[in-house]
Amino acid sequence: MDNHSKHEADALYLAWKLQNDGPRAAQKIRRRLSSGETRQLYRLRSWVIVRGEVQALLSPAVSLDRIATSIWDDGSQPISSRWVPCDECAKIVRDMETAPVSMGLADRPEQWPWSSAATH
Repeated sequence: MDNHSKHEADALYLAWKLQNDGPRAAQKIRRRLSSGETRQLYRLRSWVIVRGEVQALLSPAVSLDRIATSIWDDGSQPISSRWVPCDECAKIVRDMETAPVSMGLADRPEQWPWSSAATH
């Protein structure tokens, strides 16, 4: 993570590879993401799990180390983490939620079960 001083309007983008791909791994990640939000570690803005990769956009409420510990396990391989200005959030959400459609895995974003688009 960079040392960007967080502004209230910023969000945090995280991406990581899963050690195991498939429905069981995706379900586990979905539970972890939901649990972190329930425990008020962050507000989850958007997420997607596709082809062994997880992407999440969230608004942190606690330290980044605590967030990482809550969602990453020993098999996680971080790919990217960066602060996102508020004016870029809508584009990132759209890109994440339409990724399964772009990859030919679903006809519409809400059809992909491993995405925040399916939970709206």
